[in-house]
Amino acid sequence: MQIIVLDAGTLDFDDSAWAALRELGNVQLYRSTATNTLAITQCIGEAEVVFTNKVPLSADVLQALPNLKFIGVLATGYNVVDMAAAARFGQTVCNVPTYGSATTAQHTVALILELCNQVGQHSASVHAGDWVRSELFAYWQQAPRELAAMTVGIIGFGTIGRRVAAALNMMGAKVLASARTERNPPDYDGFDWASNEMIFARADL
Repeated sequence: MQIIVLDAGTLDFDDSAWAALRELGNVQLYRSTATNTLAITQCIGEAEVVFTNKVPLSADVLQALPNLKFIGVLATGYNVVDMAAAARFGQTVCNVPTYGSATTAQHTVALILELCNQVGQHSASVHAGDWVRSELFAYWQQAPRELAAMTVGIIGFGTIGRRVAAALNMMGAKVLASARTERNPPDYDGFDWASNEMIFARADL
């Protein structure tokens, strides 16, 4: 089986990401692919399987690929594929709806901690010699803000929002969350549902 990846550069920091695919067939990786019909169809050629992240697969592209049976979208959405055309040509389309939930939640918490502690700013300041020159041992440019004294608002309480809320709750923050449907509230203290208006009025973050 011939397997094509149109924009493998998305994951070129870790070649092992493609190991499972190599067990299924002959894998051809393209770091990136021009987004015109000719370039895309030439890259895919006679392959039965193609993976894309942001390279669009239009009806014209799909029609020109009679051997193509499976399209894997390496992202949460699938708007890069003409779904109606894929259905017409019998091409199965799959995406990865929750691949980045843990990573995105972690990054969100990292940004919140940066707002509270200004680690980047203080690191640059210390490297510039400001602490060495300080007459006081307890040196800072901005006093840290403690999450335990803060209320955090989360708008959209899906998988990512729930992970962020759980992490912040462990650090003592109160959490206000809004969702289209209020269901399965967390079982820890310090959580309340709220409207978006209430969150903007009451939340520190």
